[in-house]
Amino acid sequence: MTLAPLPSRILAILVAESGTLVPRSELRRRVWGETWLDWESALHQAVRRIRVALDDSAATPRYVETLPRRGYRFVGRITEVPVASSPERRSFATLTRISLAAGGALALAALLSFVDGHAEVDGVSPEALRLHREGIHLLGRAAVPEAMERFERAAEAAPEWAAPWSAVAEAELAHPGEGRVDRARLAIEHALGRDPDDAHAWRVLASLRLWEEWDWIGARGALDRAARLAPDSAEVWQLVAALETVLGREAEALVAARRAVALDPISTGLKVDLGWTLYYFGDVEEALVECRRGLELEPQNPMARQCALQALLQLGRREDAAALFAGTSLASESEPVDAYFELQLAMLHETESCASAAAAAIPRLALGQREQAWEALAAAAQERRGWELPFARVDPLLASLRSEPGFAELTRALGVSRARSRRSGASQKRTPP
Repeated sequence: MTLAPLPSRILAILVAESGTLVPRSELRRRVWGETWLDWESALHQAVRRIRVALDDSAATPRYVETLPRRGYRFVGRITEVPVASSPERRSFATLTRISLAAGGALALAALLSFVDGHAEVDGVSPEALRLHREGIHLLGRAAVPEAMERFERAAEAAPEWAAPWSAVAEAELAHPGEGRVDRARLAIEHALGRDPDDAHAWRVLASLRLWEEWDWIGARGALDRAARLAPDSAEVWQLVAALETVLGREAEALVAARRAVALDPISTGLKVDLGWTLYYFGDVEEALVECRRGLELEPQNPMARQCALQALLQLGRREDAAALFAGTSLASESEPVDAYFELQLAMLHETESCASAAAAAIPRLALGQREQAWEALAAAAQERRGWELPFARVDPLLASLRSEPGFAELTRALGVSRARSRRSGASQKRTPP
């Protein structure tokens, strides 16, 4: 019989500390870290599953003893544990040929599948895998309701699997709707309760904290965890670049953006994001090069066009900016650039309930409506929502608004100065997921 990753990890820790009380707080620190989570419920469920797997009893324990309100102790007799000498490595190395006091020889390798700190996914049926993969495909095509339905069915088919829950969280954040952030946070909690090392869940948590909560310190903590678990994830480094940009850390932002592109060199989105990063820090010519590359790969990519457009306007090349709309319905307009920004405002008005007020700032300013542009930023700060507002601090097109008397107050609303002055890390108190 095999155990799912979370109970396996907890059992490995208890076995490595055999005969010693492992406090609940210590299990929380080593399994979940300092990030708040419904860890107590997850811990109780994991211990219950360990007992089921070992045919153990809480009342008369042969293997795992509960010390009420204190913690747990492994009381089985271990005859051989050929693992690395480091206590931390002992917790996560492969454990073999363990003899338990009441059960004789038991190959705990059948219960634990840890190799270099990672556990094999167990209990995932082919049907659950199929549903999950279909959901990912549908989410990539922006078919969010259909993707959500697949992920939920995958979670039902494999109750111990974290991946469907982190995918549900990502899908919730991908579309507007009342309560979506709370639902995403709950799904992340489900994912990390099942597998605290689910890098995807940490990345989605970082995205939630970054764009929905403006919690820069919490985002940093989640990204640090995601980067340790998945150092070769281009999506993680893409978010790192965004966070560093918001905090005004040019060198760090460009390193992260370039690393993301190097990890996934065929991604148009990552090339365009590198262009945006260059643009925000004033290297407008180089930004234009990257965004044009994105347009060559995907001529209809809206973010690539927007990036190239803003770069050209910043460079004073309005005719070249107008040429970006060749072959579109705006090409026949006498002023295609103005027509484009007017169209943006009209679309924002149609989707007012789910659009951030800050989204209107760039088109308003581009149309010469400075006062209305400032009002849009101020409204977004009051609402405390919208991913566009954090970038207002670094967008060259909005430089004239930064001389407004209230801009310092807007910056305080973002909490950026506080985030830059505090050192991130495990010692910081983080917002619960």
